[in-house]
Amino acid sequence: MNTDLLHTMCKEATRKAFNEFKRQIDIELFPLDNSIKEVLQSEMLQNITGTVTKHFVNNYNLSTIQIDLYKKIALQTSNNYAAKFLN
Repeated sequence: MNTDLLHTMCKEATRKAFNEFKRQIDIELFPLDNSIKEVLQSEMLQNITGTVTKHFVNNYNLSTIQIDLYKKIALQTSNNYAAKFLN
């Protein structure tokens, strides 16, 4: 398995998913509370794993350890970001 490609794809997917998370908070379509934050985080995690998992399942033996690491990083970062908007 190409771990450099996995790292690059995870990093790009995480960045893209987190930027979408931030965008949805910043447009203030809904007042942010914990339930909305959790829904947004769930969507973010799906966006991280979707593309990466599809590529590596089809082409390699997927290493879920690295994907789980990026999911943890994205969750912590999104919690920190959302804390600025939660009361």
